[in-house]
Amino acid sequence: MGQAKVRGTKQEREAVAKELASLLSGEKYKLQMIEVKRRFRAAAHILNSDSPVTGDIEIDNECAFAQVRRIVEIIAFSAMIADRMHYEAQRFSEVDKRSGKGGDYTKDWRATDILERLEKINSDFLPQSVGEPIAGPDNTKHIPFGIIGRKTHEDLISIYKNASRYLHSSNPFVADLETLSLQKKRNARTTLQEDLALLRGIIWKHRKISLMPQSSKEAGRQFAWIVDLLDEASDDMQIVTAV
Repeated sequence: MGQAKVRGTKQEREAVAKELASLLSGEKYKLQMIEVKRRFRAAAHILNSDSPVTGDIEIDNECAFAQVRRIVEIIAFSAMIADRMHYEAQRFSEVDKRSGKGGDYTKDWRATDILERLEKINSDFLPQSVGEPIAGPDNTKHIPFGIIGRKTHEDLISIYKNASRYLHSSNPFVADLETLSLQKKRNARTTLQEDLALLRGIIWKHRKISLMPQSSKEAGRQFAWIVDLLDEASDDMQIVTAV
């Protein structure tokens, strides 16, 4: 695909250049990944404790589910960072019926909505688990999916909704409330462990592919981050960028 001609005022071109520099450096993305590691550490502290951290096992579970939900939200916002200019344009095109104005991406907060919009912008927007590079005969390296395979935004939305069910109080008039509550209590730890394991499998060592801004010289091309969150205890990580 040929390169698009950069249009706009000098100020607009400088803004695009600044955006590209920020994207390729991965600094904003790195800050989000540090938050991801913090949330994993908090959840692990709760799940690995010999006694309830809060003094109540159910409240412990709720605190851990809050970390699960936050991790999904951070992954969604991280993906927005990587495709920000495309996402901003998409939101602006969604004219509000009441105000008659375009949508404001800076006010978006619901992870499920963000994930669904991003999937429409870039079908490969989701971070994907990666394995060890495989050297080819021409000295290039192929990076395969990790053990958990390819995942979709629907997998993240399912995890997000699982967590939400444990974080919201039940209507006291719901039929079979006592049975449903008992079932939730029994399944809480298993659900936590499974969902955290899946999230960790996706994000701990992953590749993130995004689209170059349409107004840049690189329009039509992709760039990728290869990310390794390294050890559990520190905020250290490695990010390699390729265009």
